[in-house]
Amino acid sequence: MSIQTGPSASSLNSSPIKKPSDVKVFSFIDNSKASETLSWSGLGYSVNVRKIGRKQILKNLTGELRPGELTCILGPSGSGKTSLLNLLAGRVRQGGKNAAQIDGDVKVNGTKIVAADFQQLFGYVMQDDALLGTMTPREILKFAARLRLDHGGEKDHLIEDLLTTLGLKKCADTMVGNELIKGISGGERKRTAVGAELITNPKI
Repeated sequence: MSIQTGPSASSLNSSPIKKPSDVKVFSFIDNSKASETLSWSGLGYSVNVRKIGRKQILKNLTGELRPGELTCILGPSGSGKTSLLNLLAGRVRQGGKNAAQIDGDVKVNGTKIVAADFQQLFGYVMQDDALLGTMTPREILKFAARLRLDHGGEKDHLIEDLLTTLGLKKCADTMVGNELIKGISGGERKRTAVGAELITNPKI
């Protein structure tokens, strides 16, 4: 598995950069909030596997995610890409039924943290979308806002802004669907999942 970082996403596109006035942006984002740098060193992860014993999933990984850069994690199936993201996003804790062992340091702006205690910093979209098929994108975003936001009157504005920016207005009131119910497209499902995470304007 390898981690590659590069210039900002905009510099990877050879087409002319659009002026800010030409691009729809998240109007609710507070640009005064400082960006965060996430880094890790000596990161390791192992679990107990029945009949096998201790299994080392990640070993001695070091890397950094800097604001304004596009970062790619590359590797074959089973190399630990998802496990790394789960660790960094705080979705794995020490112990548990698999006796998980986490080694190394995770830091935000140079300050060591236990990622599992700071999940509010991260927006994380899973590879497989966990969306209720009988709900619409609008309902999913409303549900996420009610669960995760504390300000009242602005929620509708945030939701409409996300629906417009993510290109979901045309399907906003169509059921997401599943294996039995015809619904929105795969790309629209993924953008809905992205919107549910962006609703809190996470730092990372």
